[in-house]
Amino acid sequence: MKSQKLDLNPTRVLILIFLILVGWHLIIFFKSDVALSAPFMATPKPGFLWQDSKTEDSRFLARDLDVAWEPGLAHPKYKLQSSDKVGVWIPMPGYQFVDQTKGLETLWTPGLLHPDFKAWSDTGEGLWIPATGYKFVYEGDTFVATEWDPGIRYDELKIISLEEPDSFTPFPGYQFVSPGKTFDVVWTPGLVNSDNPRLVSGSREGSWEVNVRRTYQREPTWVEKEIVRGLIYHAL
Repeated sequence: MKSQKLDLNPTRVLILIFLILVGWHLIIFFKSDVALSAPFMATPKPGFLWQDSKTEDSRFLARDLDVAWEPGLAHPKYKLQSSDKVGVWIPMPGYQFVDQTKGLETLWTPGLLHPDFKAWSDTGEGLWIPATGYKFVYEGDTFVATEWDPGIRYDELKIISLEEPDSFTPFPGYQFVSPGKTFDVVWTPGLVNSDNPRLVSGSREGSWEVNVRRTYQREPTWVEKEIVRGLIYHAL
């Protein structure tokens, strides 16, 4: 009985290889978490990493196509980072979606609070300003933290930062409109000047009057006490 020989016809071999390559590319094309990076090369889609190595490098004819979603990865095209939820992207600090229903485009937006620091996005892209009462802590030219800065006068707001973080007091003569909610203050007549108790706020903003009650209740001097004592002695 004659043994059968393996048919190694070059044409059939090439066709078989071609079909394997086409099939491999089709598998990659239809996968939702892996993409073609070049002919015969595969890479995880944005937000995913190879499960075995936790990398996103391109692989030649990869057989193990298992990937895993990784929170905190930067999107290669947009100012986004992967969230804790698979497939969900969140804007990087200072950015907002232009129209999330239409795509992933983002726009730098002033006035957004940084998620990690007490700072607000400024008008220039990538620039930040510390929140009221705070200052930046720098390493070189880059700020790495924010910290409370007590005793600072904010002339525009007419408030002063106190020792306790996130606490403020109005300038003398002013009161908070909504304490603990906003920095809005209003001039209030009749308030004792904390820097000079002999004065009280007047009816016109910025004006001061003599604190009559304080003057009336002031402690007599030694001379005044002696005069009174002498008058009482002679009266008796």
